[in-house]
Amino acid sequence: MDNFPTSTPWTLILAGLFFLWLMIRGAWRGFQRGPLRQCAGPFSLTAGLLLGWMYGREFGFWILEETSFPWLLRGFVGSLFLGCVSGLFLYGVIWWLGKKSPKSEEAESPIFGSIVGCWTGMLYFSILFLLTATLAAVIELWEPTKKPHPNWIVSLRNDLAETPYTAWIKKWSPLPERTQRLIQGIRSIAQSPEARAKLMKNPKMTEISRHPSLKAAIEDEYVIKLLNDNNLSDFISHPKVQAVLADESLQRKVAQLEISKEVIH
Repeated sequence: MDNFPTSTPWTLILAGLFFLWLMIRGAWRGFQRGPLRQCAGPFSLTAGLLLGWMYGREFGFWILEETSFPWLLRGFVGSLFLGCVSGLFLYGVIWWLGKKSPKSEEAESPIFGSIVGCWTGMLYFSILFLLTATLAAVIELWEPTKKPHPNWIVSLRNDLAETPYTAWIKKWSPLPERTQRLIQGIRSIAQSPEARAKLMKNPKMTEISRHPSLKAAIEDEYVIKLLNDNNLSDFISHPKVQAVLADESLQRKVAQLEISKEVIH
């Protein structure tokens, strides 16, 4: 117990109460539904995530081929779409299989359904916990390094990490190390003209900068101003930047460039 903080953050107290509520709610719903219908949500969610992760990338590139949709985002959109569709389909099938007997309004094995409900409550809490840590990790990568107050999700993550059993979430990230370095490099470029000048000395980047859509963007003074001001929202929505995002051949070249090594190291 000595490893716990002397003053427990209110966030941890609320998280504990929320966990307890999910357990009670799951047990009651499992008692009413029965074990099979109570498993419909967790099973379909898990199966959808697995299918999206395993086959979504190829599906996204296949379905969005020869479209203007950004090449770098096609795999993510394919994974999200395939995961959602397959998850909803499996949910409907399992819900139908767990239908109540026409002779009785009572679910089959209500006690076993309550036990399963407690388990699903724990599972949903774990998913929300991991989702919070994931969002915080991604937001932290994009936030300006000199920002006085962190995003509220990052603050929430930090409060949840106050115990020795949850401290690991401060280092958790769903992104591969190479992707994290790439994002850090992009952020450094957006915040530092010196970093951009250093990057432009790279022979590969010099070749890429001559690409028509990118050249039109980097020669636009307003686009550069948005970049210098770290105004990422207006920067990304600018028509010339949108043209860059829709340029598949350019994005293939950028994906092969180790931006972070040129900027950070």
